[in-house]
Amino acid sequence: MAVDGLRCRAVFGNGYFDHIIRNETDAAHVIEYIANNPANWRTDRYNAM
Repeated sequence: MAVDGLRCRAVFGNGYFDHIIRNETDAAHVIEYIANNPANWRTDRYNAM
């Protein structure tokens, strides 16, 4: 959430969440996900490509 004066507003759309990377193993999983994610776009039923 971002603070806009006294109001809070969502920064990301619904379905997005933050994840804290706590160790090297966690970082490796995130890096692998980012590297491999584009290969999954063709089979993603939610992708409008």
